[in-house]
Amino acid sequence: MYMKNLPRFLFIGLIGLSMWCCKSEVKVETSNEKPAFDQPWAAHYVDSINTQFSALFKAKDSVGLAAYYWPDAELLPSNRETIKGDAILAEWGATVRMGIPEFTFKVTDLRGDGKFMIETGNYEMKDAAGKLFDRGKYIVVHENRDGVWKIIRDIGNTSMTSEK
Repeated sequence: MYMKNLPRFLFIGLIGLSMWCCKSEVKVETSNEKPAFDQPWAAHYVDSINTQFSALFKAKDSVGLAAYYWPDAELLPSNRETIKGDAILAEWGATVRMGIPEFTFKVTDLRGDGKFMIETGNYEMKDAAGKLFDRGKYIVVHENRDGVWKIIRDIGNTSMTSEK
């Protein structure tokens, strides 16, 4: 009887051995890629925010301006120390009280992913008579937290030379 079942045992043993030796692992690959950057949406969003920002500046609404920043944001103005968190409100308050009613932005580059958008551009500030007060360049980093975009870093530098 043992000899009679030997071929069956050998066959089952060989199948088991081949399954053990040649076992394939099933890997579930997760992508570390960020979601695709929606350039048209981002451009529309940033243009809209910049328009609102300019209107708030003209209205001297420093609270509204500061609301565009995350609580841990940093503002890095020309020739000044970094301004962080709650101090951003005071900075915008002082800036709007300078009496410059026009502050406009022109985006020159916009790139990002689902977490960050980096906006590069030029700005102009004009006085009540429409005379150029300042112009320069800036980089703003917008951060997405739970579907809400706000500014996490904001740096601007004048392109005008100082008068002596």
